Amino acid sequence: VEKYRPSNLNNILSQPHVTDTLKNFINSKKLPHMIFYGPAGTGKTSSIVSCAKEIYGENYNMMVLELNASNDRGINTVRQQVKDFASNSQFFVKGVMLVILDEADAMTYDAQFALRRIIENYSNNVRFCLICNYISKIDEPLKNEFISVRFNQLPEKDIIHFIETIVKKENIKISKNDIYTIQSMYKSDIRSMINFLQLIYC
Repeated sequence: VEKYRPSNLNNILSQPHVTDTLKNFINSKKLPHMIFYGPAGTGKTSSIVSCAKEIYGENYNMMVLELNASNDRGINTVRQQVKDFASNSQFFVKGVMLVILDEADAMTYDAQFALRRIIENYSNNVRFCLICNYISKIDEPLKNEFISVRFNQLPEKDIIHFIETIVKKENIKISKNDIYTIQSMYKSDIRSMINFLQLIYC
């Protein structure tokens, strides 16, 4: 999955409305709070990571905090890790920092409430990007702080072409019918398709 993760916004598959929006934010040097939502494996995390790498370059690791809310979803994590990052990072590098919170729809109500307070306190120097499959699970008052960006189901032909490219590069012996079967199993979730290929054929 990491080997074939897009390295920049131009490599994001079939989400032009997203990449155009992010490029505008980069060019204007104004990054808002954002929620990326939509089906699994459609490029949500890859898009914000690619955007952040274009913005921060070699300072990425100092300016960006990535958390997985499904693992770190308690109120203490939100209060401590995010708050400590927001408070301390500017001692080393100046500029607006970014917190990427993946699987944010797994956060508890208390954690979302705490996050609202942190956003209010640190919005001058920190931007937040929440990533989720189900935006309905994000509390409405928290949602109102963000620009919502929907990731669409990917076109079948683009998925098939992408998987065929991987199959060719990895020298996997598989029929086109099998590729279509894998795609029908996972719909738009390219990450799961790649994991399946690795599990079965590598």
